[in-house]
Parts: sequence; structure tokens; C-alpha cells
Amino acid sequence: MDEAMKTIIRDQLAQLRADIAKEMHEMRQQVEGLRWEVHKQREDMSQQMEGLKKEMTEWKKDVHREAEETKQQIAGLSKPENATPDNEMVTELGQDAAAMADAFRLAMPRPMSSGGETSEYNDNLKFLCFTATFHQRYLESQSEALIFSIQSVLSGVRDPTPPPTMNENITQIVTIVSSVVAVCKDNIRPDAAEQGEKILRELTEHAKSLSEIQASPEVTKEARQIIAKSSFGVANAMKELLKL
Repeated sequence: MDEAMKTIIRDQLAQLRADIAKEMHEMRQQVEGLRWEVHKQREDMSQQMEGLKKEMTEWKKDVHREAEETKQQIAGLSKPENATPDNEMVTELGQDAAAMADAFRLAMPRPMSSGGETSEYNDNLKFLCFTATFHQRYLESQSEALIFSIQSVLSGVRDPTPPPTMNENITQIVTIVSSVVAVCKDNIRPDAAEQGEKILRELTEHAKSLSEIQASPEVTKEARQIIAKSSFGVANAMKELLKL
């Protein structure tokens, strides 16, 4: 082998070594970059977990506080002076129905008299005032029924083996909420329309969550949390609706 060929081979080997060294350096940089990304992802996940722990702690505090408030409400409603006998309730409903019929009669157009326009205006005003009162009483009665059903559901959620009545009470909550939404959607004051619609959407969403959980084959830990959260959500939304 002549000297020229040896020189060519040495140059090729030197270039090959340089290429290998360059590739090795690039691979080391890639490995370091991957290590840094993994480290950063671990830190991000750790921060997210801490945030979730804080949220769960706050949620537990809210659940406990709302449970105590619900117990106090139940205790107040169960006192003898707050109890309403069945016959008294029937009488009240009959009076409401009669008053509603009278209100509609007053609101109907009648032949004009000398003061016809003023008379019709006054009659319509009476009808509107009565409708607002009847609507408020309806919400209050439905709210009381919801409180009892929600308390029963929360008791069932805490029980390791939920009683069959829990499913019935969830159905009761969903039914009452559907009725309230249907009645209220066209009876919210114009000045509170936006807030009222928001509350009705919240009620609908919570009722939907309860219905979906109710269709589940078993009551898991996650399902219990959703039931409790949605039940409290219904209670809070009804409380806000009563303020409108």
C-alpha cells in the first residue's frame, strides 16, 4: 500500500471518529433534555396534586358546614309549631285555588264603563300581586319538601349500605326540581331574569347529575360524592331562588 492510500484511509478514519463524537454529544444533549422535561413534569404534577388536596379540603369544609345548616333547618321544620296537619294543608290549597280563580276572573277583559280603563288596570294589578304571592308560597312549600328529601339522601350516602329509600328520595328531588323549573321559567321578575335563569340552569344541571348517578348499577365512592355535591347544589340554588 502506497503512502497516498494510507493518508486517505487515515483521513477517513479521523472523519469517522469526528462524526461519531458529534453524534454522541448530540445524544447526550437529548438525554439531558429528556431528564429535564421529566423533572419539570414531576414538579408540575406535584403542584397540581397539592392544589387538588387544598380544593378537596375546602370542599369537605363546605360540605360539613352545609350539612350542619341543613340539620338546623330540618330541626326547625320538625318543631310542632312548624308542623302543618294534612287537613289544614288541604284547606290552604283549596283557598289558594279559589283565590287563583278569582284573580283570573278579575284579569279577564270586561265591558268598559265610565272608569273602565282605570278599573281594568286595578284588576290586572291585583292579579299580578296575587300571582307573585302564590308563586312565593309555591316555592316555599317545594323548598320544605326538598329539605326533607335531601336530608334523607345525605343520611343514605353516609351509610355503608345505602337504603332503598335513598333512590326514592333522589327521584323526589329530581321531580320537585323539574316542577320548580317548569313553573319558574316564565314567572321570573324582569329585573331578575338573568340571575333567575342562571339559578334554574344550576338546578337543571344538578338534577341531571342525580338522574345519571341514579341510573348507575352501583353506588361507588365517586357516585356518593356526586350525590352529596348535587344535593347541596340543589339546596343552595333553591335558597337563592327564594331570594328573588
